[in-house]
Amino acid sequence: MSLQLLLRLVVLLGITVPAFATKTVLPPAVAALPPTKAKSGYVQGRVTDSAGQPLAGVMIHIYGTTFAGANTRFERPTGADGRFSQRVPDGIYGVRAEYVLEGETNYTFALHPIDGITARQHDSEEGIGKDFVWLISGLRPGATPGEPGTHNEPNKYYGGSLQISAHEDASTPKPPFADGSTLIAELTPRGPLLDGRPAQPLTFRRTFGPSARSTSYWYPSDIPLGRYTLRLNLETPGQPAKPLTLKQSLDFNGDFQPAVAVDVLPSSSTGTPLPIQITVKP
Repeated sequence: MSLQLLLRLVVLLGITVPAFATKTVLPPAVAALPPTKAKSGYVQGRVTDSAGQPLAGVMIHIYGTTFAGANTRFERPTGADGRFSQRVPDGIYGVRAEYVLEGETNYTFALHPIDGITARQHDSEEGIGKDFVWLISGLRPGATPGEPGTHNEPNKYYGGSLQISAHEDASTPKPPFADGSTLIAELTPRGPLLDGRPAQPLTFRRTFGPSARSTSYWYPSDIPLGRYTLRLNLETPGQPAKPLTLKQSLDFNGDFQPAVAVDVLPSSSTGTPLPIQITVKP
């Protein structure tokens, strides 16, 4: 069996995106763009932001194995029109896009492939058309939503998350949140989103059962990246909503306040947003 045939069989038999994975919903302006046409012997495509506007200077990483058996790699930035094109030897390739947002703090983003494929499985002999979009919320490739608010959810999304738990001392009720009560997290924008689009207020709700404990964490997830003010209210059946006091958990000496500022931003080292830890007084 030739190496060329073997590599193609590996691609055909390999499971790169689970069949049960939910497809990422693209912004309307991006979904309306025609896909880049494949051209034999080339890797080419387009990179845009969520408004469908081209992104220049995005580094495209192309890596693979030629049908002659050599490992090969290319890097090419996008032009002013957000497009890139690279001639490659016949082989099987993977393509990824990396965008650096420069500012007071630089953030590096892995961009979303429109086809949802992140693995090395593209045959250059057929031509590779590969488009990307910069997303600051939405499902990552291959991810499937689970139970909202649980600890497995944050890493499935491009957006950020909170990790909310109850303060515990001698005065804390047992359980901290009554059966049937609902904790409401309200996020009010303090400016535009990280990609410059207008931000919208967000509300997350969690209703507690009889087993709620102060050590139980709640993870509101897929918050579009940006800066917000967070407030928490508690609804108890038959009673009006009660505002709660809160603070960032790592502010050990800080006082509990009616609201706190939360910057839902990526880690400058990894480019991935980490859950912001919040402690609330029941």
